[in-house]
Amino acid sequence: MKLRDVEARVAVLQREIAELKEAVDSHREMDRALGVLVAVAQVPPGRAWEMLRDISVHTHIELRRVAFLLTQWGYTRILPPQVEAELERQLRARRERQARGGSAGGDRRVG
Repeated sequence: MKLRDVEARVAVLQREIAELKEAVDSHREMDRALGVLVAVAQVPPGRAWEMLRDISVHTHIELRRVAFLLTQWGYTRILPPQVEAELERQLRARRERQARGGSAGGDRRVG
């Protein structure tokens, strides 16, 4: 293998490592946000991912950014107005479904 080939392969591997590190960081942020929704907003784990995704879709904010904002909200109680409004809308809809006796989406009891 020529030096040029080795250098090219090293460059490819370095890019792959950087991408993997970013993916791990992103996954970590998503997990934190899901934990905040479960603990602070009292959303069942099965519904937390859907809410995170829906907030991103409805506010047109990248999923990873929404996850970061929700993680911060867990201890600051501060959200950008559009994220706060969407979170409140989803929580209100969930409460209304529960009040009607329907499934609140992911609210399944084990046992």
